[in-house]
Order: sequence, then C-alpha cells, then structure tokens
Amino acid sequence: MASKVTTRKSSKMDMIYTALTQEGGFVSAQELYRKLNDKGERIGLATVYRNLQHLIDLGTVVATRSDDSEVIYSACEDDSHHHHLRCKSCGSSVKIDNEEAERWAAEVAREFGFTEVSHTFDIVGLCSTCQRSRR
Repeated sequence: MASKVTTRKSSKMDMIYTALTQEGGFVSAQELYRKLNDKGERIGLATVYRNLQHLIDLGTVVATRSDDSEVIYSACEDDSHHHHLRCKSCGSSVKIDNEEAERWAAEVAREFGFTEVSHTFDIVGLCSTCQRSRR
C-alpha cells in the first residue's frame, strides 16, 4: 500500500492519511477535520474533503455511508479486494474476505446481464465493546 501513498502530491495528504490510519476505523470528514485542528494542524475542511477524494482515487482510502447517510472514510492498508464489518456505534472495522460473497455477486450480475461489474459490501452491526457498554 505504501507504493500508492508515495504517489501523492502534498504533505496535507500525508497528514490526512496518517490521521486516518490512526483512527483504526471509519470516521467522517468533519470529525477528521476537527481532530486535526484539535492537534493544532492548520487545515481547512475543503482541503480534507479534496484530499480524501484523491486518496480514494489512489485506492488507499475507502468510503461508505453511515446509518444516517453521512459519508465516512477509512484508511485501507491492504490493496486486495475485500469488504468490511463496521461497528455502527464507534466506527471500528474488521477486514473480511469471503469467496462465497464474491461468487454470489458475480452470479447476480450474470443473471441480470451485467458485465464489468464491481461491488462493495458493508456489513454493519455493534462490536463487542459497544455491546458491553450498552448493558
């Protein structure tokens, strides 16, 4: 993954990617912006959004939607195709690989006559830590 990150253009992008890797899960652009500013970094919200999009284009960041439809982001240090199991409370995530899901996606695409298909799966629930804190 480092080879993709080395093609980036700016120290701001480095800062954003590093902050995302330290999160260890999914976070909104606004939350990332707030955390960077709380650390004393001088960066604008538009710069955070712009660089997140560039990191997505590079394949080093993935984006999905939270339960309330907000776009959330996570650093993806593994460039192989995979999916995530994500906690809807704290944003932590676990990488999952599943050949059965891959076969199912290909089968559905063929059934409906689609080609050149890509896909993402989001499996969302509560992690064990968040389950314990709700008791």
